[in-house]
Order: sequence, then C-alpha cells, then structure tokens
Amino acid sequence: MFEFYKRISATLNDPYNNQDWNGFVYLSLDQKKPSRDEDYHNFYTIQKYDEKWLKMGGKKYSLLIERSEITSDNLEELEKHLFKWIKGEVGFDDYRIIWGGGVESEFPDYDDLETYYKAKLDLSLYGFEDQCLHNEAMPHLCKPLDEDKAIRFWIDFKDHKSSDLHYDKKEDETYLRYFVECSEYGDYDTRQVAKNFETYEEAIHFVKSLVKSCVYMVEWKEGYPENIPPEFFTLKDFEGEEWNLEAYNLSVDDIEGLLIGNSMDSVGVNDRITITRMGDI
Repeated sequence: MFEFYKRISATLNDPYNNQDWNGFVYLSLDQKKPSRDEDYHNFYTIQKYDEKWLKMGGKKYSLLIERSEITSDNLEELEKHLFKWIKGEVGFDDYRIIWGGGVESEFPDYDDLETYYKAKLDLSLYGFEDQCLHNEAMPHLCKPLDEDKAIRFWIDFKDHKSSDLHYDKKEDETYLRYFVECSEYGDYDTRQVAKNFETYEEAIHFVKSLVKSCVYMVEWKEGYPENIPPEFFTLKDFEGEEWNLEAYNLSVDDIEGLLIGNSMDSVGVNDRITITRMGDI
C-alpha cells in the first residue's frame, strides 16, 4: 500500500533561532501548505541552505531526525532517510512523493486538495502540469499540445457556494464541478472539445480518452432542432444505456474502427448524426 506525500517549498518559522526557515515540507494530500508563522519542527521537513552557506563549503540540504543531522547535496538521498524514519513511525508499506505548491499558492482557500492531487497523480504519465493562476475561477491541470493549444482539466471547489460559477446553484440542480476542454487559452472560438462532468470518475476517464484520441464528437443533423451544439463521448458512453446504436445500424466496433480525424454519417429512424473521431490534439 502506497502513502502519497506532496513536496512543497516553504518558508516557515525557526523558533530556536528566531528567524525564517527555508526548505521543503512533506504533507499528506489533504493537508494545506503551512503559513509562514508556523514552526518548521511541527512538520516533516528538509532544510535548504542559501548560496552564502554553499560558498562556505556547506552541503545544500539538511535533515534533522531525533537530534541527528544528515547533510547532502542530493535531495532524494535525504528523502530516503526521512521516509525510512516515517515508515517506522507511521507503519505504511511504501510511499510516493509528488511536487505540490501551485494550487496551494494560487488558491489558498481551495477545499479539495485531495481530489486535485489525485488527478495530478492519475495524469502524471500523460504530461499534465499544474498551471494554476489566482485570477482564474478554479484550479486546473494542463497538457500543452503546442505553443497555443492545450488540454485543460478544471476542478471546481467541492462546496459549490465557494465556486465563482456555481455559487447560486439550486438544491435540486446537478453540480457539474469538473470541466474538460481542448483549446487555446481563454479563446472560446478555438475550442475543439468542451464537456462538463458531475463525478471525478467520469471526468478523468474522458481526459485520458481525449489524450489517446478516443473521444468522438457527435453532431446532430436531420431530425433535430437547429443550432444544437455538438457533444463529445467516449467508447464507454456508446456502450451505455444512453445510446441505442442498433437504431443507427452501428456497433461500438464500428465507432472504434473510425480513423483519427475521420467522420461518418449514420441515419436513424427519424434522424441523422455525424460522428467524428477527434484527432491531431
């Protein structure tokens, strides 16, 4: 069983020397970044020294464990010592460390760090980065595709009353707190993909499918009112009860076999749709 910890760069209080302490703090995923006035010895920490100390011949990092100091220029070496000690104290089998900081610096009042860092871990192999900015409505993870375009996974506040977009949601309304898009930053006209989700499981599946070019755009043609915006689905959606593919003489295999970037028309009893496999993203 893995325990996940986030490594956050922080400035804390050194009560013994009445000065600032600088280094890395190791927190569980649901813990918030400590404030500057909190004492460093209340957390799992590794101190980072400044250039002045290094010029005097000192090591770059220092770890204090039970009154013993271990110094090194290799941060990972000290982390192994730290977590060997933590494992003995806490009793977990193994651990993983991820970088933290962006979301907590830009959104200090964010109320669901556990889900955010879970998403960061789930998408770590897909090239997603923390690109949070405090003037945005909510935190997000981003996978750059070129100089302009990117896939962005937005995760709103857990409490909708804290949301800039859904604060006035009625009690019987669904809270669509997850949003996935592929576009240039802030440019609605360049959006290739956009979809809201209620649950994390649905959203993360869609993001992974989008990266793998396994998302399909459905355009509603004959038999539907005009100006219905296209919707986006994964193969898992087509397998569900929402779709009756037999009515269109289609199977999931037919859709899966569609080449990336290609489209096909399908005629139902009273309607016609166009399905496009999204690609080049």
